[in-house]
Amino acid sequence: MGDEVWVLGATGRSGRVIASQLAGAQVPLVLVGRDPARLEQAREQTCGDQPGSVRTLATGSIALMAAEVQRQRPAVVVNTVGPFARTAVPLARACLAGSCYVDLANDVTAVSGLLGLREKAVAAGRTFITGAGFGVLATESVVVRLCQARPDARGYGSTRCPRWRSRPGRSGRRWPRPSWTGCPKADAATSTAGWCTPGSPGTSRT
Repeated sequence: MGDEVWVLGATGRSGRVIASQLAGAQVPLVLVGRDPARLEQAREQTCGDQPGSVRTLATGSIALMAAEVQRQRPAVVVNTVGPFARTAVPLARACLAGSCYVDLANDVTAVSGLLGLREKAVAAGRTFITGAGFGVLATESVVVRLCQARPDARGYGSTRCPRWRSRPGRSGRRWPRPSWTGCPKADAATSTAGWCTPGSPGTSRT
């Protein structure tokens, strides 16, 4: 209850990894998902020979998950259930009653929606963290590395985003290849530089 960490979507790939790490650190843990059988399997895999140290909670929908979060008030809710544009805000709102919230969102809609709850979270004394997954970390790390030793940009914009298209192959569709059509004389290197250099072609100033 009050000291527990709930992992929502605990039967998924990310959920299982997170649950294993938390169980290894002896954190009071609840695995939350929709399928009781898969939850039990995840608990056995997470806890090894001590499955009783972790409990499970099966709910049939995001609305029911949110209702249980609001009722039981765990210490922390880790949301790995996508699409985050649909799940992040309802679950975070439920956490205002007494829980802190973390998710793995990496899309603008979900992240913006959660950031829009900042004032309510502060008023309730709760911590909300979004974008805690690898997608955001990897992207931000690349941007930080590329922008080192470069002047701060005064504005951002780009006309050099590639359009991805796949090609037919023997066993179906091959890996996508970026198409730079519509972007004269553009290639990956100059585009990367353009994103990081103020006033260069392909960027806009404000």
